Amino acid sequence: MSYVYKVKGAADETYSATKPVTPGEYTVRASFPAVTNYQAVTATADFTVSHVWADTWSTDETGHWHECTGCGEKKDAAGHVYGSDQDVICAACGYDRTVTENQTKGEVEVKPGTGTPAVTTDTEVLKDLAGEVHKWQTVTVKLTVEKQDEPADKDEIGELVTGKKEDVLYLDLSLQRQVNAEEPEAITDTGSRVLEIVVPYDFAGKKDVRVYRKHGNTPAAALTRLSGRPDSGFTDGTFCTDTVNGKVYIYASKFSTYAIGYAVQTSSSGSSGGGSSTVYYTLTATAGQGGAISPSGKVSLRRNETKTFAITPDEGYLVADVLVDGKSVGPVTEYTFEKIGANHTIEVVFRKTSPGAADCARDNTCPISGFTDADPGVWYHDGVHYCLEEGVMEGIDETHFAPRMDTSRAMIATILWRLSDSPETKAGQSYPDCVPSSWYAKAVVWAAEQGVVKGYGNGSFGPEDPITREQLAAMLWRYAGSPTAAEDIKAFSDAHTAGEWARDALCWAVEKGILTGRGDGILDPGGKASRAEAAAMLMRYSQSRE
Repeated sequence: MSYVYKVKGAADETYSATKPVTPGEYTVRASFPAVTNYQAVTATADFTVSHVWADTWSTDETGHWHECTGCGEKKDAAGHVYGSDQDVICAACGYDRTVTENQTKGEVEVKPGTGTPAVTTDTEVLKDLAGEVHKWQTVTVKLTVEKQDEPADKDEIGELVTGKKEDVLYLDLSLQRQVNAEEPEAITDTGSRVLEIVVPYDFAGKKDVRVYRKHGNTPAAALTRLSGRPDSGFTDGTFCTDTVNGKVYIYASKFSTYAIGYAVQTSSSGSSGGGSSTVYYTLTATAGQGGAISPSGKVSLRRNETKTFAITPDEGYLVADVLVDGKSVGPVTEYTFEKIGANHTIEVVFRKTSPGAADCARDNTCPISGFTDADPGVWYHDGVHYCLEEGVMEGIDETHFAPRMDTSRAMIATILWRLSDSPETKAGQSYPDCVPSSWYAKAVVWAAEQGVVKGYGNGSFGPEDPITREQLAAMLWRYAGSPTAAEDIKAFSDAHTAGEWARDALCWAVEKGILTGRGDGILDPGGKASRAEAAAMLMRYSQSRE
């Protein structure tokens, strides 16, 4: 018997083999194929999927809610309730807002993908701008820098620019103070506290570099040039240049639009027989904490020359990304500029390598930290950390891991295929419902060849079907070589619900600690395995082989 599902009232062609979990009204169609002495039979029935609300609260820094265990929808969402400013426990859900470390943070955000230079400032000074901080608060003061091609103040600033008006670097400098996850508030003027803003700048072919500013309703103005970099006592509205190291220092207590302009400097060289000019371009290479790029700093090259940069992480670090002219080229360890015809920048971002799931600090060094929907502080941390670090699993996109999402049968086949170094396959399509051009095609063919996966009784595989706990245990058991086990699952009150075909696999998985119960003596062999549960089982399986 095979089953397909659709939204109630939808057209027949919208049937899917995936059983719906989102609350709503649905229709199921059951089909029995014609066999000897029996006619084909098809029947339909309507059914309802309802929300199943968790009894416990789900929480974050700003509020709490009850979450549907099936689809993740929220209800009863509300902000935390505290009796006074000194209370740290929410009266409704028990959330503890106590923060014991990192109460103030200073950050600089350079907008990626905009060609913005790697502007820096003293983050300790930013932390000093946090103001009063209660013990349950984390206050972050962030300087955000973004290159602007067409700022609103361009025309007004342009009237002051005395040099090359078509090549002015416009920067939007904004300062914000944020308490926990609340809406940040803008800081437009820091008063007597003046920040030193360091802007990497290419001085090649330029002279008389000047800085301009348009702040609020104040008319645009040119900043005052200093003869050198001051040791202390910074004054708002001033700047200085370092042509040797390629830096412009801007001293500011007001945050808005800044512009850097210049006059053209020409030079030529050649023989007395007629003369020729040589065009040079500058490559600016920078590396963040955790490694080096060679050569570094500013490299001057003739037109059409080629230059290769080598990238080396320090011990305990790895290359997180390489940005060429502000655009990502991935975590490469070498990059070559060929036939140079313009100025370029190359910036390397390093990150600390994770110490492993068991010793993970569960901070921004944890591989989970890059996903907005995953929490390093909950039960699934070790499994997800392990699978991400080993490359066994990855997010559903760059910012989401989806720990509560069902794991499909095709996903597990693909994971086991990767664990075997993604070998090539001999045969073609293995099951009629597996698309040869799909992302999982090679993995399913390989898994079928190795006997790791088995299809349904009707000959299909159901690649998009949510995998059950017993199906996952069976795949891991077959992948391990179908070993025998002394353990039995009779101690679980629902052991009788397990498929006979999966009993040996379940006994083995329980004995090895790969599969654990859900509490109260329940094994739930037919229950669906979420991506977080699958990660935990994969980690335990790998550990059982060590």
